[in-house]
Amino acid sequence: MNQPRSEWVWILLLGLNAAVLYWWFTREQSEPAALTAEPPALLEAQTESEAPAVVTPQPPAERCWAPESSQQRGSQAEAPTAADWQMAAGSGARLAEDPCGNLWALWFNDWRVFADGDPLRVGHLRLPRDAAFGKLAASGVAAFLPLRSGLWVLGRNGQSARLNESGWALLEDLGQRCDWAQMAVLDDQPWLNCSGGQSSRTLRWENERWRPVGDALRAPRYLVLSQDRRLLSLARGEIAEFQPADERWQSLAAELPGPSRDFRAAADAKGISVAQGKRILDFDRNGRIVRQLDVAADVSGLWRHPEHGLYASIRGLGLNIHDGQRWYRWRYAQRLPGSDARDLWIDRRNRLWLAGRPLLSIDATEAAAAITRLSDPAPLAGQRYADACAAAADRLGRRAIAGQIAQERVDGQNLVFFDGTQVCPNPWLSAAMPLHVRRRADGALLRTPVNASQRRTRCSLACGANEQAELQRQWRLSQLIPTGVSTRAPLQEKALAPPEPPPRSSPGPAMLLGTDGDSWVGAGEHGVYQHDGEGWIHHPMADGRIMAIAEDPHGGIWVALSGVATGQSPLHYWRGRSWRSVELPRTRVLSSLAAVPGGVIAGGFGGVWQVGSAAQVLDEFDRRPPRSGSRHISVDAARMLWLSRNSGEHGLILNDNGRWGRVSSREGLHSDRVRLTAHDDDGGVWILFEDGQVAIHSRFELMAKMHWHRATTGADW
Repeated sequence: MNQPRSEWVWILLLGLNAAVLYWWFTREQSEPAALTAEPPALLEAQTESEAPAVVTPQPPAERCWAPESSQQRGSQAEAPTAADWQMAAGSGARLAEDPCGNLWALWFNDWRVFADGDPLRVGHLRLPRDAAFGKLAASGVAAFLPLRSGLWVLGRNGQSARLNESGWALLEDLGQRCDWAQMAVLDDQPWLNCSGGQSSRTLRWENERWRPVGDALRAPRYLVLSQDRRLLSLARGEIAEFQPADERWQSLAAELPGPSRDFRAAADAKGISVAQGKRILDFDRNGRIVRQLDVAADVSGLWRHPEHGLYASIRGLGLNIHDGQRWYRWRYAQRLPGSDARDLWIDRRNRLWLAGRPLLSIDATEAAAAITRLSDPAPLAGQRYADACAAAADRLGRRAIAGQIAQERVDGQNLVFFDGTQVCPNPWLSAAMPLHVRRRADGALLRTPVNASQRRTRCSLACGANEQAELQRQWRLSQLIPTGVSTRAPLQEKALAPPEPPPRSSPGPAMLLGTDGDSWVGAGEHGVYQHDGEGWIHHPMADGRIMAIAEDPHGGIWVALSGVATGQSPLHYWRGRSWRSVELPRTRVLSSLAAVPGGVIAGGFGGVWQVGSAAQVLDEFDRRPPRSGSRHISVDAARMLWLSRNSGEHGLILNDNGRWGRVSSREGLHSDRVRLTAHDDDGGVWILFEDGQVAIHSRFELMAKMHWHRATTGADW
C-alpha cells in the first residue's frame, strides 16, 4: 500500500533530527582512537623512555605580507640530470627571502614573489609610478627588505618607502644619493646602509624614523647579516660588529678593500667572504685572511655553505663552487639554462636560486654533487689570440687591411680596428688613451684624448670650474689624415678646437669621421656634436643616451639612442640639412648600427630592423631571437648578419636570409660573452670576447656548428 508523499517527508525529517541529537550529546567524548594514536615510531620511542617527551604546542606563526600568487606552468631545463634545474616563472637581478620562506626577486622596479620558495607559485608587484613615487621610481631601487611588516624599499635617490596591507607609503628621505645600499633586519628592526661618494650612513628604523645607532660610521661601508644573526659593517681595513646589549659597534682590524658598487659579502659563524670585481678574500672570525681566490669575471653573489664550501655567482659565467681545494663551474657550456648569474641565494629549504634571465633554481646539495661531474665540450676549430694586436700581427703581417680588419701604427703604438672601431688597445679593459675611430675609405683617424668607455665626466646641471676645465681638455679632438694614397702613407694631424662652451659630458665613445670630412661625436645624454671643418654644431636629440653613429654608403648619418621617452624615436637620420626620425615598433632602446647599401641595420631591445634611406623600415626581422636585440652587428660579404648578444644571452647569433642560428660555448666557442665581430677577405670571422681574447673561425665552420632556431625551440635556445 503506497504511503502519501507528505508522510515520507515527515519520516525523513524525524530521522535527521535524531542524528543531530545523537551528535550533540556525544560531541564532548574522545575522538576515535585512529585520530589520537601516535605514529608507530613515536610510540616505540616512548616505550624505551621512562617519561614521554613533553611537546609544547607552538602558536601559528604570523604570516608575512606578500602579493597573491598563482600557479604557473614550468619549463624543465636541460641539465646533466634532467630533474635538477628548474626555470622559475620570472626573471630577477637581486634576491631576498622573507621570514616566511617566500623568495623575492627584483627586476628593475618589479618583484616576482615565489610563495613558500616554489618556483612556479608566483605573485607580482610593481613600484608605483604616480607623481608621489615618480622620483624614487626614476632613480631605481637600491635595496629592499621583505619582512612580516611588509616590503621595505630604499631608492637610489635616498627616498625610503614601505608596502603592507594598507598600501604603499613614502617614508623618510635620507637627503643623499645611495650609489650602493644594503638592508638587513636584526631583532625585528630594519637597518639600512646608504653609501654615496666618500661617505655612508648606517641607520636603524625606530620611532617611525631612520636613526643612527652607536658611534657614527662615515667611511664607505657594506652592511651584511651573518647566518648566525650577527650584524656586520665592513669598511676599508675594518670589520665592525654591532653589540645589541651595549648599543655600539665593536671594530676588528682586517685587510679589507674599500666597499664599492661591485662589493659583495657573505658571513657565518666561522668567518666572512668578500668579493670585489674578480677577487674573493676569505677571512676567519678574527679578521685574518685565510685565502685569496681569483676568478674570470665579476662576482655578483656569495654564499657560505656549511657542507659544500663557497658558492659564487659570476656574471656571464654561471654557478661556481669552491670546495676548499678547487673551483667547480657550471656554465652554459655544461647545459646550465642561463649563465647571466646576477645574484645567488640559498633558501631555508636548501634550494639554490640563481638570478638572471631566466631565474633558475635547484637543490643546493644536488648542485654540489652534479657540478663535480661536468666536462667541457670540444673547442671549435680555429685560432685564439691574447688580444686583437696579436691576432692582426699573426694573420695580417705587414698588410694594413684585410676586409673589415685594419691595423695602423700611430705615435709608436700599434692600433687595430674592427670595421672602424678600435679594439686594440682594448678600450673596454684598460684606460687606453687616446681613443680612435677609423674611416674605412682612406684610413683617416678621429682621435679624442679621453676613453669614455672607461672614464666619463658629466654634469647633471651646470658644470663647476674644475669640471668645465676638464671637459674643455677632453674635447680637444684631432683628425689624422693620410698624406698619400698608400696604406703606409704618413698621417698629418689636424687639431679641432673644443666647442664653446664645452658640452656637459665627455666625448664618445660613439664617434664617426665622415667621408666628407665632418666629425660626429656623441655627448652622452646631451646630443651629437658635428665639426664641419670650420666649427662645432650642436644637434640636440630626444631624451636618451647616444649609443652609436654610422654612415651609410650614400653619406647619410644615422644616430641610435637608448632610453628615449615614450613616443620618441631612438633612431634619427641626417641627410645634410635636417634630421628625420624613424618610427620603430616596440622599442625605445637601440644599442647598435651597421651600415648596408641603402640604409642601416639597427639592433636594440625588442628586435632588429633594416631601415632604408627614406627613413622607413624595410625589414622587421623575427623578434624572438635574439630576445633583447644585440650589442653589436656586423655584416659579411654574403650579407649575413652577425650579432653579439646582450648580457644574459649566449654566444653569437647569425641571420642567414631570415633564418636564425646560434653558436655558443655549447658548440665549442671560447666564451658566450661576445663584444664585437668583423670579417676578413678569406671568409674568417674575427670574434672579440669580453675577456679581451680574439678567436678567428671560418664562416663555414661556424655555420656547420650552428644551432638553428625552430618555432618549437624552448626558452633555452
